[in-house]
Amino acid sequence: VMSVESNLHSVERKTGIGFKIKKKLLSKANAYQITGNPQKKYIEYFYPESVSKKFIRLPNIIDEEVFKEEVENLKHDRLNLRKNFNVSEKVQMWVLPARLISIKGILPFLDLIKEIEGIKLFILGEGELAEEILDFIKLHKLPVHLVGFVQQNDVIKYYAAADLFVLPSLKDPSPLSPIEAIASGLPILVSSRIGNLEDVLDENENGWCYDPKGELSYAKSLIKKIVALTNEELQTKGKKSSLVYKKVFDSEACINSYAKELQKVL
Repeated sequence: VMSVESNLHSVERKTGIGFKIKKKLLSKANAYQITGNPQKKYIEYFYPESVSKKFIRLPNIIDEEVFKEEVENLKHDRLNLRKNFNVSEKVQMWVLPARLISIKGILPFLDLIKEIEGIKLFILGEGELAEEILDFIKLHKLPVHLVGFVQQNDVIKYYAAADLFVLPSLKDPSPLSPIEAIASGLPILVSSRIGNLEDVLDENENGWCYDPKGELSYAKSLIKKIVALTNEELQTKGKKSSLVYKKVFDSEACINSYAKELQKVL
């Protein structure tokens, strides 16, 4: 059983020797373990004969005790958390946890919010672009705080206090952070190029997506639309995120289903 998390957005070599090697490797498997439909499309692209084999779905699962239960407990102290982060209730608090590297699309996203008011964005992470991102923030006087590396027990404090989760990746095979975000009951604004998009997003219900390599005027208008929403409207979408998580990523249900499908292969 071959486990595949790649998707056609996250891979560069689709022709030539790269194509031949991928096809050869995929042909060796009796079955494929995938996180979702984009991975199935990836396999079928490189090895069309795979349609006759079995696909076993196992979404990326997370620590529910942390990102559901502990975040829910922290939300009881949400006002104090926001006060500690210096964010008033009149401002939308956005959180973007990611490595500070080019494929995460952070700088292009910051360019989209240059003229946006009424938000405060917290970027959680470290990486090679830290200085460039900080210079961009200072140059354009953006309402953005570059936090740096944050331990998991502090990340969940940001999730509990935030109004929106953001992930603008240019490519991302199957990121865990949007799964953590919807488990935490946050609405999401994500790139259409993440590999688990259709699993984490019910478009306009629990959040939105845009193509960071597409028409940027749409992305700007979408951001303005989100900023115009009330806290109550965002919280309603966050509750729908919790429902999406329960439907797709519930750990016990996912593992039981996976075990049954694996037994069929064996």
